[in-house]
Amino acid sequence: MPVSARTLFIDFNNAENEIAVFRASQQGVASEVVVVPSYQRITHKQRLHIVKVNQAIESYTLKLQDCAVAEKFEKKRDKKCDSYYDKVYSLEQEREKTTAYYSAEDLKKELLALLEDKKAVPFDMVVISGHHEQGFYRGELTDAKVKEFVDMMDESRALFSKVNTVVFLGCETGTKAVFQNTLLNMFPTVPVILASEDNAPTRNEARNLAYIRHVVSIRPKLLAARTVKEVQPLYNSLLAKHWPASLLWRQNIVFFKESTELL
Repeated sequence: MPVSARTLFIDFNNAENEIAVFRASQQGVASEVVVVPSYQRITHKQRLHIVKVNQAIESYTLKLQDCAVAEKFEKKRDKKCDSYYDKVYSLEQEREKTTAYYSAEDLKKELLALLEDKKAVPFDMVVISGHHEQGFYRGELTDAKVKEFVDMMDESRALFSKVNTVVFLGCETGTKAVFQNTLLNMFPTVPVILASEDNAPTRNEARNLAYIRHVVSIRPKLLAARTVKEVQPLYNSLLAKHWPASLLWRQNIVFFKESTELL
């Protein structure tokens, strides 16, 4: 029996390809996906421009790394090195301007606004796409301190009253410490929480998109499972996608690559 999929996709990372996979029809059910930041706040055109800006930032960052290596070994310094810092700063300002300086507070306002939209609630699945590092969730569109994010999710709790699946698509979002200290508080009743035990693939990598498709395809079986013995092969099939998945099942059993543990 198909499992409904009204999905809230929280997009720190400008992850158009990931969003498209969740929107695709799976097992006869097309997933309705609500994206935050919304496309009213940051349009498709703006998001495409941000991708180009970010590519330029990455290019200049690589050049700066070459400059640093040259300095370390006292090689002749490229006269352009100093200008690269200015270029990166200018591009970062351009990216911020393109998002209209979208902040964690703006994200919070959009989540709270969804509570007023009778067509929006409740959701069946929540997806969070973004980098997870140094106490932040971050990406090309915005960032939030972990505590800020936890607090805003708590304030918009009614959005998640019927959520049965949460998927984190960021590095080290599914370590034992994160499950214990953060995710159990954020989603205290959700039976299936998938995250990353280690460094996750980047958003547009083929193995990342294949992993997402597989998550969607086995989700009904994960939700229907009644025993660890039923869940284990499903979890193993996620690892076969070369994605460092970890799985918190029924709030107290966590599957890691090397072990299955009680929390």
